[in-house]
Amino acid sequence: MFCEHCGNKLHEDAVVCMKCGCQVKNKNNNTIAKNEDDGKANTLCIISLALIFGGPIINYLLNLMIGTNKSIGILGSAASTAAFVLMIIARVKYPNNTFAKVLMWIYIALAVIGIILVIIAIVFLAGALHSLIN
Repeated sequence: MFCEHCGNKLHEDAVVCMKCGCQVKNKNNNTIAKNEDDGKANTLCIISLALIFGGPIINYLLNLMIGTNKSIGILGSAASTAAFVLMIIARVKYPNNTFAKVLMWIYIALAVIGIILVIIAIVFLAGALHSLIN
């Protein structure tokens, strides 16, 4: 293996060329970096999943402890927003991570289902209001 910059002969496990000081592109180094990046991306995705599903659970538990039916909606909204932000960070910073790609599609599906449910609720409420007026 030779340095791409100066042509100096390198050891197989070299990280830096001893002659010119340039960083060496090494298959082993790239594999280690990819594994570290996958680990970081997977950690972000797991935290994101915990936030997206943990927010409503914490909201429910707080409602039980307080003894009221009022929702503490800000907590669930903040957790969901943080989950989406973490997923976006994972997708942008680690674009080849499979977990982040799958998580993105899951969140898109959840958003589409949510929009459809809101539209259905609006249609039913409009129908109920119309029947009350007539």
